[in-house]
Amino acid sequence: MKNNKKENIFNQHSALTTFRITDGKYYKIGVEKSIFALLLRAQYELKDEFKKLFLTTLNQLGISKDNHEKVLEITFTNKSDYSLNTKVLNQQYLKTIAKEIIDFKINEVKRMTKDENIIRIKSSTIKAMALNGNLNVDKIDETKLNEIILEIKNYCKDKAVKSYLDFKSIDFTVLANSINTNSTYLKKDLLKASKTVLEFNYINKKNIEVEIVTSILASVRFDVNKKEKKTWFTYQIPREILELLLIPKVYVPLEGVVVDKLNGIYTLRMYSLLKDHLKRGTIELTKEEMFEFFALPKSYSNKTNLIKKFLKPTLEEVEKVSGIVTEYEFVPKNRYKKVVFRHKLERKMKTEAPTIVEKGEKIRVIEDNEKIMKKLEKAKRNIYISKAWNKRAENKIKRIIKEDGEEYVIFILDALYSNLKKEIQTTLVQYINGIIKNNPKNEVIEVQVESSKEQVGSEKQVGRTENKIKAKEQKSLFGDILEAEIVSEPATGVKQVASSKDEIESKKEEGISEITKNFIWGMFEKMKIEEQESYKEAAIKLFLREVGKEKLDKLHTTIYKHAEREYIIKVMEKEMK
Repeated sequence: MKNNKKENIFNQHSALTTFRITDGKYYKIGVEKSIFALLLRAQYELKDEFKKLFLTTLNQLGISKDNHEKVLEITFTNKSDYSLNTKVLNQQYLKTIAKEIIDFKINEVKRMTKDENIIRIKSSTIKAMALNGNLNVDKIDETKLNEIILEIKNYCKDKAVKSYLDFKSIDFTVLANSINTNSTYLKKDLLKASKTVLEFNYINKKNIEVEIVTSILASVRFDVNKKEKKTWFTYQIPREILELLLIPKVYVPLEGVVVDKLNGIYTLRMYSLLKDHLKRGTIELTKEEMFEFFALPKSYSNKTNLIKKFLKPTLEEVEKVSGIVTEYEFVPKNRYKKVVFRHKLERKMKTEAPTIVEKGEKIRVIEDNEKIMKKLEKAKRNIYISKAWNKRAENKIKRIIKEDGEEYVIFILDALYSNLKKEIQTTLVQYINGIIKNNPKNEVIEVQVESSKEQVGSEKQVGRTENKIKAKEQKSLFGDILEAEIVSEPATGVKQVASSKDEIESKKEEGISEITKNFIWGMFEKMKIEEQESYKEAAIKLFLREVGKEKLDKLHTTIYKHAEREYIIKVMEKEMK
């Protein structure tokens, strides 16, 4: 894949935009982005192979190199009028290429069927093609030449697609890093992806003559090379998909820089749908079409849930990242049967040009921010952060400062310092991505607002209370690292470890290994529902005690969902002592 995001435009065939699931489950966002990256790569490589074949053939046909760019431009825009001089054609090569194309097509028919009757009928049609019937240069006019070039174009397209049908292998870590996702989870999700079968062109608004039922990844395999310390991801894209990638007749230009920033469950599908109908500015979906296309849960049948959990957050994210503004209408308003989307591109999203730094000059996004520098210095006191810190981690923090602001970066640095208790197995950037995924910016701000309401006492006491509450809330938001040490920082700047009963207990529990946690959780999963419910109730009570609440409100319900597994393990572990 090319690194320059300005060039990362994926021309997705319009028929691939809409679909419904016929088998398996739809992918998570990491798999969606991976598939986007793999198809984008395939499109680039297919185009390169096609150009090589097509231009070599044109050259031998007698069409000069001066006309090659013109022919390519017309070919990729699916026009058919090349307006070329017929007198320069190489008659001998016409016979050669005609035989080559006929043999290739007939062999493809024989590869797909052993039925002699079908082979005979199709072979007869192939031999009647324009190129074979117009081998006399004197009789070839401009119209017939256009037909000949069209046949050569299709032949080169078929050869390029066939050359790409073999298995492809890439460095899996590079793929995971390129889309900023956890490689362990991505691996599990990609293994499931090959089992998901989709019926494409499901919402046939454009009457495109394409009907396909296939998986996007026909095969998925992972090979670990311990000597190279690499994991190789081997995959295969079905022919049905490849044929729509090379020169799509009707396509949707999807921008890699936009896809890279999308994180919601439904946003990539929504972005693709809206882009496909951007010129028309409207798209209607029946209730059934919408639920099948987006694979929405049954609970979203409730209109309030649909708006709050699907339409509002999805369209807001698409607008923020792509600049496409959308309004929607339920028809009829009560007991709706369809949803009408009206949308337009209100602002073009600019890709950021690389910053030009003169020799000896430094970008001081972090260095010139005193608050962040203090937090970063504190974070690096954690030996695991200090060992894993590198230029990529620094650039990641700079990017978050620019896109999400100072307060969110401070939250992330605090979370790193408090929660990282062992050697990082992947990269620090991936660990930061995990924090962002489990603690979206909007939830963090809500927690901070809630915390500020609970501040009481003197100014110094307020500061200490806020620190403790924030630390406790952060731990709850991290489902997998709850036993972090709670630290308050007095005005003197001297680090002090609190010694309350809760914190002492926390330090004791810090020693629970992942193996023990997994063993306890395995026990829980094998229990009867009644037993599980009793532990769930105890876990909620423990959580409420820790956060100082009598009952779960809306905010703390969200927080608890992230942490339920760990609280159940804590309750069971104490019982086993």
